Amino acid sequence: QPQVFVKAMREQKVFEDVLEAAGLLSSNKWEFFSDRITIPIRDATGAVIGFSARKFKTDTFGGKYINTPETALFKKSKVLFGLSYCRKRIMKERKAMIVEGQIDALRLIYSGFNWTVAGQGTAFGEEHAKELIQLGVHQVYLALDGDTAGREAAVKIGHLFQKEGIEVFVVPLPEKCDPDLMLQEKGPEEWQKLIEASGDYLSFLVEHLSQTINIQSPAGKNELVQTIAKRIRDWDHPLMVHESLRKLARLTQTPENLLSVHEGAPPQVHIKRQASVTFTDIDPDRILEADLLRWLILMGPGMPQLIEVAEWNLQPKHFRHPSSRGLYEKYIAAAKNGQPCDLLSLAIDLEQAEQQIFMAEVLQKKVNREKAYECFVETVQRILERQWMYEREEIKLKIYSGKCSEEE
Repeated sequence: QPQVFVKAMREQKVFEDVLEAAGLLSSNKWEFFSDRITIPIRDATGAVIGFSARKFKTDTFGGKYINTPETALFKKSKVLFGLSYCRKRIMKERKAMIVEGQIDALRLIYSGFNWTVAGQGTAFGEEHAKELIQLGVHQVYLALDGDTAGREAAVKIGHLFQKEGIEVFVVPLPEKCDPDLMLQEKGPEEWQKLIEASGDYLSFLVEHLSQTINIQSPAGKNELVQTIAKRIRDWDHPLMVHESLRKLARLTQTPENLLSVHEGAPPQVHIKRQASVTFTDIDPDRILEADLLRWLILMGPGMPQLIEVAEWNLQPKHFRHPSSRGLYEKYIAAAKNGQPCDLLSLAIDLEQAEQQIFMAEVLQKKVNREKAYECFVETVQRILERQWMYEREEIKLKIYSGKCSEEE
């Protein structure tokens, strides 16, 4: 029944201009997700920023899946579906599994594999990869469809992570099979066996390209080896390049000297912008302290209990990075003296370039306002636990070095 959704929204005091801006209504007032099963898309904090919808009638207009159009909140090239459900486990276990579709991701998450994410109907790109890299992943499993398109996607996505020194494995899905179908037919136990049977990226790449290149001929073998070697030399970490070239030589039975394994690749020069607001090197301490300051700066002015928790539990010594320590000291000093400690007031007072860059990093992410107190306390607890671990290690070192006094 047309316009049911619009009428229901009017009753909730949500009108057409807002619905159109949110991508729920087209410019000609057509209900964008009509006759479809609609799934909310959430950002990393759990806030709904868009929708994905699957048609269940063959005569429904459009493709099998459609997403919310690009809006101020929803950027397909940057959003990973399922991250809000899996962020903690991904950070804890330092691994992630990537699938093609939202249904695949939901099925895996529901089945206990809650370290799974998916793209948003577009090619998985560098911005998606950065989201996972910033969480500190060490291993990535690619569980893409077993068809030609899925294998081609695995080649491209795997390269993005291998380039950054992250180990990639490819889950051996049968042809014409996807994770959702596999789990329905075989169950979680068989899926776990598939994960355990995953092959490394380089072996997969050799096997995949061998299907279209005749490696029995000298020219074909040369083409395959040079194609893969060129990809490897594009990676950023010299040791990764060296070891991967050696492995390529073993896989293709090629003498290492022909790949210049021991000569080393020419150094790659990277020009870093000083005003970059991305984490060039993943630093868990910096991320943790940025999380705490984000809660304080964005929520503290309206939630004084956050400031009380911070003053009572945290001292400048608890911060490992000078920029975050300085920012925290400015914030607490302003709060104690009854001065404004909102975002604008703090930003105006920042003179050091490094602190300005750090402030930009802090404000890159949003916060879940509904869980502000709970998440803030959890972040404080993690900082205190980190401090306790550092102090414990210092004591151990003193004991082992024999420098402790009898009183200590």
